[in-house]
Amino acid sequence: MTISKNILVFTGSRADYGILKPLIKALEVNNLTTPSILITGSHFGEANSVKEIKESHKCLLHEVRIPLKNNKHSDISHNMAEALNLFSDVLESNSYDYC
Repeated sequence: MTISKNILVFTGSRADYGILKPLIKALEVNNLTTPSILITGSHFGEANSVKEIKESHKCLLHEVRIPLKNNKHSDISHNMAEALNLFSDVLESNSYDYC
């Protein structure tokens, strides 16, 4: 008996999604894998590409919006910490074999 592997693919921009899209498609048709996609970053910007991803894939999608503060130099590290917390929530609530 073969067990399907749960794989989470992170995408944070149209640029990396363009590279990852064929891989995600291949994972979707492979009986040995169950892909999910974590959508974050500039996908939620002005050229909102979340709709394109939703229309292109039937797998589980996680949308992680990262609130950005840009008032002080330390805000960059705070933004990164918040992103890691939000990503950790997704990872903790699902059982992924690979990310």
